[in-house]
Amino acid sequence: MSNITASTDFDRVKDEDLKKHLNLFGEQVLQVLTNGLDFASNFNGKMLSMTFDAANTDASVQHGLGRVPVGYLVYQRSASMVVYDGSVANTASTLTLRASSAGTTSLIVF
Repeated sequence: MSNITASTDFDRVKDEDLKKHLNLFGEQVLQVLTNGLDFASNFNGKMLSMTFDAANTDASVQHGLGRVPVGYLVYQRSASMVVYDGSVANTASTLTLRASSAGTTSLIVF
């Protein structure tokens, strides 16, 4: 299934009022079709922040998925670090990871 995006074809319309109303209509159709879902909702995931107090030690966070996560994507780090699986299995409520150095990271758990 592909993402639904607003069309820019309306920009070719000459009449400015008609163009404005067509763009508004397109945005409203998009809102109805996506049901106002945000990034995390579209991917049945959660956006989290984790702090690692020391390198190469387990750190855990409550993820809120209500199921065991199948993966995670790291998208921001406060330090140069590699984030990887912890030594404790993830559960329906807790994600356990490790990092190569101390710091904070933002991630999407899915």
